[in-house]
This record gives sequence, C-alpha cells and structure tokens, in this order.
Amino acid sequence: MRLIILFFIPLLNFSQSIFVSHNGNDKTGDGTIDFPYNSIQKAIDEGASEILLLEGVYDNYEIITGSDLVIKPYLDDNVVFNGTITINNPGIVDAEWVQHSDNIFKTYIEEDIWQLFIDDEQMVMARWPNSSFENDLIYNKNNWAHSQDEDLDGVVNDITEIDSLTLESKNLSDFSNEDISGATLIANFGSFKTKTRTVSSNGLDIENNKFEYFPIGNEYRDKHHYYFLEGKLAFLDSSNEWFYENGVLYLWSPNGDISDIENKIIRGKNKTFSFNFLNSNNITFQGFKFFASTATIQNSNNITITNNVFSYPSYSKRMLGDTTSPFVTNIDQNLDTGILPSNSNSSGVTFSNNVFEHTDGEALILAGDNHIIENNYFHHVDWSCAETQAIGLTIYCSGSNIEFNRNIIHTTGASATLNLGARASISYNDISNTGLAQSDGAVVQITKNIVEGSETSYN
Repeated sequence: MRLIILFFIPLLNFSQSIFVSHNGNDKTGDGTIDFPYNSIQKAIDEGASEILLLEGVYDNYEIITGSDLVIKPYLDDNVVFNGTITINNPGIVDAEWVQHSDNIFKTYIEEDIWQLFIDDEQMVMARWPNSSFENDLIYNKNNWAHSQDEDLDGVVNDITEIDSLTLESKNLSDFSNEDISGATLIANFGSFKTKTRTVSSNGLDIENNKFEYFPIGNEYRDKHHYYFLEGKLAFLDSSNEWFYENGVLYLWSPNGDISDIENKIIRGKNKTFSFNFLNSNNITFQGFKFFASTATIQNSNNITITNNVFSYPSYSKRMLGDTTSPFVTNIDQNLDTGILPSNSNSSGVTFSNNVFEHTDGEALILAGDNHIIENNYFHHVDWSCAETQAIGLTIYCSGSNIEFNRNIIHTTGASATLNLGARASISYNDISNTGLAQSDGAVVQITKNIVEGSETSYN
C-alpha cells in the first residue's frame, strides 16, 4: 500500500491543473479556482502541466516560456484576449469631446492607437478617396484613385473619375497643396507590390491633379496604377472615418451633433501581441478568442495553436507614421524590424481549426520547417497590401516542408495567396475571391527555385 501511495503522489503533481484569471493575483493567489493567478507564466513557474483560464477579458501581454503543457479555457468559459483600450463607453468611461470644426469632434487620449472600433465596427482611417468595410468596398481597387500608367516614377497625374466611385468623395483638386503635402501615399504601382511613400512638398499642383513622391525604384511598373492617400486631417469627411495625431482622436459627426459620438462605445488598438511563445516546446494552446491582438512564436518547437478565433489580429501602424511591414500572426518575424528571416530554429508548429478574419497585413507568415496549417478558415485578409513581406501574399513561409491542407480562404487583397517555401504540400483547400487589391499573381505561387518536391493537388 505504501508503494502505491508513493507512485501516485508524483503522478498528481505532474498532471497538476492551475487556474488563471484576468482578475487573479500572482502574489496572493495559489492557483486554485478560488484564488487563481493572473499570468500564465506564473502558473508555468509553479509547475503546471494544464493551465485553465477563467472567463473574462484579458488585457495582458505575456512572454511564455515553457514545455509539455496545455493552455485552455476552463470548461466552456468565454476567454477573450483584448488588444484595445476603451476610449468611450457611456456611463463607464466618458471621454470629453469638444468641437474641432463644423462636423469634426476631438478628444485627448493618453496612449497611441492605430486602429479604431465604434460599437464593435471597424472604422476606416481618414483617406481619399473615401471607402468602407461595408459590402467589402475597401477591397475593390476600382474604388481607389487612379493615375496615368505612363507616369514617371515619382509623379502622380490623377485621372480618377469621381462619379464612377461607389462612395461620394471630393475631387483631388478640391484639396489645397497644404492639405496634400506630407500625406501618406499607398501606391499599387508595382502590380504585386504595394508601397508607401510620403507626398513631397515640392512639385505640388493639386489644382491640376498632380503631385510628386519619393520614387519607388525597380519595383515600379508602368501599368495598373491604383492608389489612395492617408495621414492628413483634411481627409476626415465621413462618419465611418477617424484620425489620430499627437494624442488627439478626431471623429466626424454627419449631423454636427456631439451626441452622435458621446453615445458610442469606442475602442482603439494599442497592442500588437497578447502572447510571445519564446523558447518553448510541446505546448497546446486552444479554445480562445483574440480581439485586435494576436500571438507570435519565437524559436519554439511543436507548438499547437488550435480551435481559436483571431478577429482583427493585425493592423498597420500607418496612422502613427510607421510605414514598415505590419506585425502579424507569425513564426519568428523579427520583433524589431518586422522582417521574416530566411532561416529559423522553429519547427513543427501546427495551426489547426482556427479562424483568421479581418486583417491589414498577411494572415500568417512563417519561418522554419515542418509546420502544419490544417482545417483553418481565413477570410477578409489584407485590404491594403502595403509593405507586406516578399511579393504580395496572404500566407508566406520562408522555410520548407510545409503542409497546407483542408483550409478555406476567401476575400483577400494580395495578388498571390500562398507561397509556402520548398517542398510544400498544398491539398484539399477551397480558395476563392483573391487578389482583389493587386494584380499579376496566382493562388499558389511556386517559383522555379522551389518547385522540385512540391505538391499541389485536389484544391
């Protein structure tokens, strides 16, 4: 009987379940359901092999380093990882709004934000011409501005037919030179490459629909010139738009009535990642919801990300003047530069049974080898395609031996949907309605250098 007791005690310790809550406490908690910890890493440090998260909205950012464990909600608890701050919530968080001009109201906020939601609807960064996420209009490049195909690199001669656009917009010539100078140009002037540039203060002739920008270079093409402009308060002229600069959030009220804004729930994205799985092995992470946030996996092996919903997981920081590649759900994306390396120590990561929806930036970018992407649903991915990795892609891998099977993908902006590295297996997928914001691409892009040993079948 003593031998039986001795054998059972270490078994119970090895399979120990520890509880975590968004309002738990790492100092006074003991990891039980009544006194949970606040952080996943604390539970790992206390020897958990199963970590159970209690229902709630989690605002933490955590670096997770661990091995041989499962992280999941307790029972069917609704656990959401939130990447936003609440700016206005009537009766709970009341922002102080003041009138800036006729239809524009403003409030001061303490943290930079680069994406905005009003009553859980995604807003459009103030831009010209106007666009909307409603009915997927923002994915239709026919609603972008157009310039002459024969323009020299560095010059725009606008030929936009405003009357043919779906939404009402001003003519470019309705703005002043001052309005346009310094604006951010998102230019699909390279077919499968969309670049960001700054409108120069020189060479401005807005009255005649002309402006200049720093040239794109050898990626410039003299065909299919689509573009839009952001980054100036002058473009804020629609109730679905927003603008932020130097701690001030600006919104448009169609009736010039402050109550249109005061009675809304307004949230702004202020976080890129909720989790960084760093130097980890044999972890299963399952059953969670992400809102305006996502995860990165760094130098880790045999990580399984399954049965999660990633809503609005990534977004460019163009509103903050940052025009580099956006940070997205990834394996080994460089967290300083945003660049995906050509080699990596990560391997054997599985993404299965997840939803990825509503991104600006790619759905996934992966370094390393032997990853599996299976039975996921990707939709509404990358409406701007600005400064993405490599050529314009929805999912990109720089490694080898990737299995991409039984996934659904639709409504994507990038010209090429998949480029999964050497010896990729791409089978039994349903992919449609792609390449909406670029041109000259393919659903499955396999270059001659990596085609040997690849398999594309039954899609």
